[in-house]
Parts: sequence; C-alpha cells; structure tokens
Amino acid sequence: MTTRTRSRFLVILVVLLFLTNIAMIIFFVFLKPNNNRNRNFRRDFVVEYLEEKVGFSQVQIDSFKVLRDENNKRMMPYFSKMRSTREDLYKMVYDSMPPSDSVLNAKVDSIGMAQAQVEKALFEHFKEIRAICTPGQQPAFDSLLNRLFRRGAAGNPPPRSGWKDKPGKEKQKG
Repeated sequence: MTTRTRSRFLVILVVLLFLTNIAMIIFFVFLKPNNNRNRNFRRDFVVEYLEEKVGFSQVQIDSFKVLRDENNKRMMPYFSKMRSTREDLYKMVYDSMPPSDSVLNAKVDSIGMAQAQVEKALFEHFKEIRAICTPGQQPAFDSLLNRLFRRGAAGNPPPRSGWKDKPGKEKQKG
C-alpha cells in the first residue's frame, strides 16, 4: 500500500467511525428503548404465573391487579423517603466535617424504620393475595412465596452453603 492509499483508507475509516458514533448517540438519546415494556412484561409474567401455576380465575386476577395497584400506591411514600434519606446520608460523605454519630445514626435509623414499614406492608399485601386463593390454590401460592423469600439481594438466589468460602477461613460447622 502506498502512503497515499493508506492515508485515504485511514480517512475513510475515521469518517465511518465518526458516522457510527453519531448514529449510536442519536439512537440512545432520541430512540431510547422503552423501559415500561420490561416492567409490563414482569407484571404480565406474574399474572401469567398466577393463572397457570396457581390456577387463578379471571375474577381472582382482577382482584390481584387491584391489590397490586393499591400496594404500589401505598409503598411509594416509603421508597421515596428511603431514597431521599439515603441521598442525604451519602451527601455527607462530601462534607469537609464528618457528621456526628447522632446525625449519622438518625439517618440510618430513619432508613431502617422506612424499611420496616415496607416489610410490614409487603406482609399484609401477601396476606391479602393469599386470602383470594382457594384452599386448593394456597399450596401453590405458598410455594411461590417460599421461592421469593429465598431469593437474595437484587433477585439472585443466595449462595449455597460452603460455596466459595473465603480463603484462609475454614467452614464453620453450625
């Protein structure tokens, strides 16, 4: 390849990369994928699961949807409070003077109290859903709840005991 051919090739390559980057920016800024589609898929998945695995009738599905919507409205203030308190808490990291233990403890306690309210509300929500199950459906619903409760943070199952024990520490026998 001559120097002139190589230069022309590099210019064409740079222009193509530039145009590709512009196209990617346009796609991600103006043509964002709809996140509501994923949320609706998840909602539909729960409804389908209740229909297929638990055996919910259409009347029960309609009752479930009402309960779900009421629960979502009830939970929003708790999640908003936890989010804003966490933001306040972690903004203190940037302060030149570290917060006193009492201020830090107050923020953490506030988050903990809101989380406790969330857990109570979820408990009541699951009781309400279980109440619309027939006695024959309750074992299947209970199985679903057991699987949900065994899941770890971020929806991942907890690790099996003994899996990837920390090096240097022997597995403790409980």
